This record gives sequence, C-alpha cells and structure tokens, in this order.
Amino acid sequence: MSYLPLARTREAIATLLNQESAWREAQTFTKAQRQSIAEDQSLHWLLYAPRVAIIGVPNAGKSTLANAIFGQQRSIVTDAPGTTRDYVEEYANLGGLPVRLVDTPGLRITSDSIEAAAIGVSLSAIASADLLILLLDPTQAPEPQQLIADKYPGALRVSGKSDIVAPADGQAISAVTGAGLAMLEVRVRQHFGCETLPHARPCLWTDAQRERFSW
Repeated sequence: MSYLPLARTREAIATLLNQESAWREAQTFTKAQRQSIAEDQSLHWLLYAPRVAIIGVPNAGKSTLANAIFGQQRSIVTDAPGTTRDYVEEYANLGGLPVRLVDTPGLRITSDSIEAAAIGVSLSAIASADLLILLLDPTQAPEPQQLIADKYPGALRVSGKSDIVAPADGQAISAVTGAGLAMLEVRVRQHFGCETLPHARPCLWTDAQRERFSW
C-alpha cells in the first residue's frame, strides 16, 4: 500500500516550512555537507510515516504498550495469552514523528487455528515494518523470547513490566506507570534521524529531488 506525503504533526509542518530558508545557501555547501544532506532521510519519514511494529511472545504486554503510545485504548488488553487475534495499526505521534504503530499478536506455535491464522497474517506486517520493537517480558521464560530476538536481530529491544521486576535485557519500560516511554520515543526518533524536532537543516524528501541533487 502506498501513502501520499502528508505533514501530520506541527513539527513536521514546521520542518517543511523551514526548507525555503534552509536551501538559500545551497550553492555554498561543501562536499561533506552535500553528502550529509543526501543521506538524511528525516523529512522523508516526517512526511511518509514509517511503520513501527511491536513484537514479542503472548502476554508480554504489547497491547498495553501500544495503548500507552496511542494515548488511548486501541487494542484489547487481558491476562489471557493469544487475546490479540489480528494486528492493530493506527497512527501515533512520537514527539512530532508520526508513525504507523502496529500491535501484533504474540508470536508462538499454537494449535488454535484462528490465532495461528492471525499470526500468519501479522508476519507480513512485521516483514514490511521499517522498525521493530521487541518487547521482552522478564516474567516469562527467556528461551521463546530469545528465538524471536534471534529471528529479528535488528529489532529495538525493550524490557517491559519494570514496575514488577528488573529487566533481564533491553531498556527498562513500564507501560503501566509510563517509566521509560519517553526515552523509547527518543530512540525511535533517533532511528529515523528525527531526534530533535522541528529542525531547520536542508532536507530532500522526494526521488525527483534526489535525482537532481547530484552536483
């Protein structure tokens, strides 16, 4: 599915409006500056919201985390593993960076045909994600979680339920108390070059611009 560019946040709008003045000095840019501009994808991600998927074992707290980031309940939360039968995708604002946040069913082998089908469908959303957040649960056995970590080595690891137990791996967060969520948002923005928003540096955000920007 393709998405049209859209400035969905105030920070994205401000960054876009800053471009006219930022490019006035274009003819004086050094080779290093031009290389930095060519590599910068920040405005692209501000206009084409990246897909960020939360993955993990069942009952790790993925839906609770997703709801905390959404700022309201979008996913059903219960103590029963396998409750999320299909992935839930919704826009979220992470400090000015819009993302298409995906709450996925817990990854496991299951005899429940409906749950297995939901997991199968969610794998396509995971495969197409621009960033994965692996939510580790320190209250559950580590082996199944390590299998997921091994399968998705590039995932951003966070350890949930820090209000209950100390983390075994990854940044400690608690979707219940909110501890660590602000830093998680920063890490996601850092991944897409959008740590500080809005910004006033010159940016490219279309393929046509990048083709012309070869001098």
